[in-house]
Amino acid sequence: MKIFLGQKYDLIVTNPPYVDEEDLADMPEEFHFEPELALGSGHDGLNITKQILKLAPNYLSENGVVGV
Repeated sequence: MKIFLGQKYDLIVTNPPYVDEEDLADMPEEFHFEPELALGSGHDGLNITKQILKLAPNYLSENGVVGV
């Protein structure tokens, strides 16, 4: 999303996928119609959250915060 490059924000709010691999496999059948990326986030459920937190300082203003 190039439109965000070079911008700084006071607040970043996100609701990333957080289901771990084991729980994703055990979910009811109706959840398997969703793209895996919409729900799952690796073996511990934190892959995407970790990536967001790693990159967030590049987009936060001096006193900016991230809400996950």
